[in-house]
Formats: sequence, structure tokens, C-alpha cells
Amino acid sequence: MRYRLVATYLVLLTLVLLALEIPLAANVAASRTQAVVIDRNADAARLASLADPALRTGETQTLTDELDRYYDLFDITAAVADRDGRLVASTGDPQVFDTPQVRGWLNQALAGERVGAGRTVWPWQHARLAIAVPVTTAGEVVGAVLTLSPVDKLQASIDRAREAAREAGVQDRVTFALASAKDYPGSGYDLVCVFDCLHDMGDPVGAARHVRQALADDGTWMVVEPFAGDRVEQNLNPVGRAYYAFSTLLCTPASLSQEVGLALGAQAGEARIGDVVSAGGFTRFRRAAETPFNLVFEARP
Repeated sequence: MRYRLVATYLVLLTLVLLALEIPLAANVAASRTQAVVIDRNADAARLASLADPALRTGETQTLTDELDRYYDLFDITAAVADRDGRLVASTGDPQVFDTPQVRGWLNQALAGERVGAGRTVWPWQHARLAIAVPVTTAGEVVGAVLTLSPVDKLQASIDRAREAAREAGVQDRVTFALASAKDYPGSGYDLVCVFDCLHDMGDPVGAARHVRQALADDGTWMVVEPFAGDRVEQNLNPVGRAYYAFSTLLCTPASLSQEVGLALGAQAGEARIGDVVSAGGFTRFRRAAETPFNLVFEARP
């Protein structure tokens, strides 16, 4: 009887929390989206002010340079079209602007409408946020500006990193990019690092193989993972209990949702991580350091 009451209580508590949290999440997502829309509208208005003289005079170099700088800094695809819909300047993949959806946004802007308000961006959505505004001269629409902004947090981190590199004056020798663990470019690396993510991957062995291929012959792979023992009883402590909960709700489902779905979980342990590293082609593996919360491993070819 007691167990049935506890189960019923937990179900009711979950329903109450969902009833409270879902509207709150919707409000937060809407407010964050609105903030991005406001920023991107301001950017589009600035680009429109540059596009106006370029469309009138045919001198587009200043406009093109600004679009290129905008793309390099924020990875935001942008285009300017004349009143007939012909692109006079653009960045990013040119094929994007030939798609019916993007053409529709440009046509709306050329008709004097603004595109971009009313959409809420949720964390699991990756479709770019479109902003399109008309370019006007003396009240007449002479063209349109369109921007396509990444909305995922990874891209926002890349944007901020590029900006920081520019501020530090090292943009000529530091590169930031988004890529999967099995297809990032480059080779001959002296050091490859993965921080608290190997256990989240669907195919950590495939990632290990790619690291091995990308490393120099005397290179080092640093792997940082949650602190865990190799046996369940070694993890029955406050940290281990918390990590098992995280693993159940986040780490394991994340891995299972990807190809292979090895599902190491947050409590993989040194032996299991060592098996993955060895399967990837490494011959040397050791625990280099540890804290109460993390294990730091060193792997070498």
C-alpha cells in the first residue's frame, strides 16, 4: 500500500511540475527569441542603410566588404537583392538563396513587408532565424536585405570565440569551427582534447579512431571524464549518485539517440574508457590526474 501511495504521489508531483515548467519554458524561449530578433533587425536595418546607396549607384564594394565581415564574425548568411529580386551581394552558400522558402522571404521584403517576428526558437530546433527587411528610398522599395542567423548555442559559442580572437589579434592563427567528432578536418596535431563528452557520444570508438588519425605520431590525446569507479559499489557516494542521475536523464539517452548508441553513460569508469581508447588504435593509456569530480586520462599512439 505504501509503495502505491509513493508511486501515485510521484506521478502527481511530476504532473504539477510539468504544468508549471512548460509555460515558464515557453515564456523564456519567447523572450530569448525576441531579444535575438531585435538584434538581428537592428543588423538588417544597418545593412539596409548601406544597401541603399549601393543599389542607387551600382557601387557595391563597400556593401560586399561589410557582408563578408559580418559573415566572418558571426557566421550569419546575408544577401541584398535589387527591386527585381536579383542578388547584388551575398555571403555563405549561394544555393540557399535559390530555395523557394528564402525566395519567398525576399519577395515579402520587396513587397514592403518585414519577415522574422512571431517565431519562437526552441533549444532542439536548428533552422536558421530569417530576417528580411525592405530597402527604401523616399518611401519607395528599391531592394531587400535578408539575414539567416544560426540559433543553436554551439554556433553562438563559435561566434563569440571568433570575436574574442579578433579582439586579441590572433585571428590569423586560431580557427574555430563546428564539426562532428568523427569528421573534423586537419592532421598532425600535437594535442587533441575532449572535455566531459566522450561518454555522451553514440560512437566513441569511431571518435577515438579519428583522433588517432588526426594526431601526430608523437601526439597526445587528453580525455576528461566524470569521476567514476569501475564497479557500481565504488560509485555509491554523493557524487556518484548525482552522476548516475545525470547519466539516466541525459548522457545515456543522448548516446542512444545517435548512431551506434554505445551508451557509456556518465559512470563509465577508467577500464571502460580504456577499452574505447584501445579500440581506437591507441597503445598507451593512463590516468594522468584526478579531482573529486573528474578523471583526466592521457592516451598516446
